[in-house]
Amino acid sequence: MTDRTVIWDSHCSFCRRWATVLTWIDVTGSHVFVGSAELDALNDPRVTAEDAYRALQLLTPRGRFEGYDAIRRLLARSPITFWTAPLLWLPPVRTVGDRVYRRIASSRTCAIGGPQPPLDHRWRRSR
Repeated sequence: MTDRTVIWDSHCSFCRRWATVLTWIDVTGSHVFVGSAELDALNDPRVTAEDAYRALQLLTPRGRFEGYDAIRRLLARSPITFWTAPLLWLPPVRTVGDRVYRRIASSRTCAIGGPQPPLDHRWRRSR
């Protein structure tokens, strides 16, 4: 079992697509991906529905990370993308990445309608 949870806005089809991509990158199964509308998704006191709507949330034993910071921490744990992780911490890359993430998150208009279905993880081996 993992102690790293990724919470994505399940009212957003754009977010669901990217959460799906991140599950494929997470080949070791280091993270549990949970949509914000799923039962018990927001039980952790560190994250609220507003947090999940604003940006992707990563909950770890070391704290809560959101947006670009959550993405780069997730990518650092994957054997597919870990080699790019040092670049993501460089000041210019971090600044640009954070700005791009915030711009995309603030301009999406897909938070209308019912929740997206939970992500399907059947392609992974059972643990």
